[in-house]
Amino acid sequence: QLRSGARIYWAESGIVGAGLGLWTAVPIKEGEEFANPVNCIPTIDAPENQLDTHSWSGNIIRANFEGDTVRSACEGFGAQPNNYRRNNNFQYKNPRRVMTNPAGVHRAEHPSAGSFSHYFGMTPYATMDIEAGSELTTYYGGPDFYAGDDDGLDPEPRPKRTKEWFDTNGFCVDHMKPGISEIPQAGRGAFARHNLPEGTVVHPAPIMVFSEDQLTLDYDDDDEEGLPSSSS
Repeated sequence: QLRSGARIYWAESGIVGAGLGLWTAVPIKEGEEFANPVNCIPTIDAPENQLDTHSWSGNIIRANFEGDTVRSACEGFGAQPNNYRRNNNFQYKNPRRVMTNPAGVHRAEHPSAGSFSHYFGMTPYATMDIEAGSELTTYYGGPDFYAGDDDGLDPEPRPKRTKEWFDTNGFCVDHMKPGISEIPQAGRGAFARHNLPEGTVVHPAPIMVFSEDQLTLDYDDDDEEGLPSSSS
């Protein structure tokens, strides 16, 4: 039995060497906002590591003044799609207009305000009509994955998948939607988009692993501004 209401899946990419990717089981019209808004967490003056390849620049969410070097770690749709050269099919709704979102919590009065990111609102939308069974890809401004030579040509046509294939080989990633939590001062929470039978995998959670030294900053005691030293 097919999962009721499942539309967007996380499964093996149809792009050679790209690992996992995001797919749609339903057709999407050009201009349609088809997924949850993305939550972003600014990382401030972090050492260079693999986070750089799975994050956006700080100015995407207007967080570029949070520190000397800012990267935006955007969850879910902000990190899971692949880049397919000049044949991508979605982008984010005017991400440069993303403003801080307090989620009903006053950031100067409520002690819980620092427990969640207030950089929220990058929303995926289709830049063309997308057929059911297509992989969803976007432009990150960095390396892409494609088949063929470095001749500037578009890759071979992407494969199409069936909903039956997704239900067997993938995970649905749109069982939930964000909203203001019913727990006082908790900010945003996750709500079921439709009925979920017992035993349903609510959402897959890919994890990036970092060693301690990749997340540690060394500060120069002689630096009056308290900025990281050049060796950090």
